[in-house]
Amino acid sequence: MLSLIRRPPAILALAALLVAGACTTSPSAETSRSLTSRPTGVTTTRTSVPDPPPMPTRSPPGTEATELLQFALDPGRGSTQGMQVERAGDITLINAVGRLVALDADGDELWKIVERYTDIPTLEVRVFGSVAVVSRDAFGIDVFPNRLLITGIDVATGRVLWKNTTSAFVSFVGGRMITSECAPKQTGRLGECTVTARDPLTGAGQWQQRSYASARITDPLERLEGASSPELWVTSYPTGADSERTDAFRLVTGKPLGEGRTGDGLAGNRLLVAPGLGVHFRDDNDPKEGCTPSLAAIEPGGASAWTRDFDPGSYRSSDGKTLRCSNLDLRQQDAETASFVLQGRPQLIDLSTGRTTWDHATREETLQAVTDDAVLTTDSAAGVRLTARARNDGRKLWTQDRAVLSVTAGGSGRTAPLLVDADVELASRTLVLSSTTGELQVAGLGELVGHGDGWFATFAADFEAERYGKSGGVRVFRLP
Repeated sequence: MLSLIRRPPAILALAALLVAGACTTSPSAETSRSLTSRPTGVTTTRTSVPDPPPMPTRSPPGTEATELLQFALDPGRGSTQGMQVERAGDITLINAVGRLVALDADGDELWKIVERYTDIPTLEVRVFGSVAVVSRDAFGIDVFPNRLLITGIDVATGRVLWKNTTSAFVSFVGGRMITSECAPKQTGRLGECTVTARDPLTGAGQWQQRSYASARITDPLERLEGASSPELWVTSYPTGADSERTDAFRLVTGKPLGEGRTGDGLAGNRLLVAPGLGVHFRDDNDPKEGCTPSLAAIEPGGASAWTRDFDPGSYRSSDGKTLRCSNLDLRQQDAETASFVLQGRPQLIDLSTGRTTWDHATREETLQAVTDDAVLTTDSAAGVRLTARARNDGRKLWTQDRAVLSVTAGGSGRTAPLLVDADVELASRTLVLSSTTGELQVAGLGELVGHGDGWFATFAADFEAERYGKSGGVRVFRLP
């Protein structure tokens, strides 16, 4: 969701290796050249070249966090983008580059899943108690829409508890797994998809409703703690991409609540969910149309609740001629509030009314995160100087001069720490800050790739880790 461009650690590591390879000659090659090119009768003396001094190690910024686990990880041809780290008790699950590994408290491997037949990993994992729900493309089932292989796995043993190979889409909302089973048709007939709510512990169905083609659930709240709408909004495409529609159901029972508007410009690239409302967000990236993205909230029966247009402004691209719309950075933080960057200024929008409830930052600031008491911004998109401003009146609470890449609340509540992904001397560090004072509590090597109750996880490439005299890979730390 961030508009900041992150530095891929794997690319830096590869660059370092290429440079090293270009500047080093192997001993065997040098010996071969000496034997074949030395003139007869001429004696030469080789001067030994001393090994280069080791790279000086850096000191960590602040107290090093207590390390619970370390796992060596080589991204290989894949990317660490989308890496997941989850924990169930003392068991750690690491999902990266198409490989899911379960480790015990000592870091020993318990079981693993390796995704095959793809250069683009599709594997995802969610943990529910002692069960890991793993989904990935079901290669070999050549139908439209593509099928998923969804399995429930015992976290401790790796034993498959249940399996689903009939679903095209899966989402997790309110503790439920929502799947869509779809026929390879888009003829506009009801029933070409079936939406089913399932128990993630057993895979068993809880309720089922007919829907239209390519039905799926898009709920930005699915990964937020304790925030879920009582309605389930299903987006479908009865006859193709231009026929988008939404239908609302009661999340607990599956009872149909009504059809949302379609075909009148309200449907767009994203659906937000507020209690009792489906909020369609339509972006506008065409300067000829005036750069006017909009929001339109509808009730489950299709009645309009409120609408609002925005003016994010425009800018000229690097060629000095092409006009582009400014980026509209939209994030939803809880069940009632959305946060926007409009014309370079962060705002908070109440999704129940569409009104702006907070607008205290300057035009140059970029929104990073929202907590119970504060809005976190940086001075610019470059991520320099983190500032906390009060949620009620916008007064400045504290600042931190760091090269910030992202900010994440490390839990719920007013005293939950902030996890700040920052650049420190050409290496990623995850800094744990007090949300009330901004004070640095502890730091961990690597970029943030996961967090949970009492822990956070990072990844550092070999190139980054060597600067601190350590090896690369995934680390799990204890939150203070």
